[in-house]
Amino acid sequence: MQPGAAAADEPDEGNLDAILERLEAADTAQLESILAEIRPFIDYAFFDLWTARIEAATQAGDSDRAAHLSTRRQQILETVEAMDRQAQAMFEAGSAALQEVLAASDDRAALEA
Repeated sequence: MQPGAAAADEPDEGNLDAILERLEAADTAQLESILAEIRPFIDYAFFDLWTARIEAATQAGDSDRAAHLSTRRQQILETVEAMDRQAQAMFEAGSAALQEVLAASDDRAALEA
C-alpha cells in the first residue's frame, strides 16, 4: 500500500462523508439494514465526523438539522450496540459448541448432536 493510501477495508474521508450523508437521509426503516452493511466503518472517526456535522449545523443556526443529526446519532449508537451484542452472543454460542465438540469423547456424535 502506498503511503497515505487508505486500506481497502477503510473508507477515505470522501467515502466516509458519503456514508454519513446516506445515513442522514435514510428513512428510519432503512437504518438497520444500512448500518449492517457499513458496520465495519462505524468507529471513533465516524462519530467524530458526525459530531462535527452537528456542531456545524448548530453554528449555522440550523437547529432542525442539528436536532435531526443528534437524534440519528443516538439511533445509530443504539442500533450498533444491539448489533454488537448479537454478534457477541453468536460468537459465544459458537465457541461453546466448539468446546463441547473438543471435549467430547466421540467427536462425530458430538458434531451430529
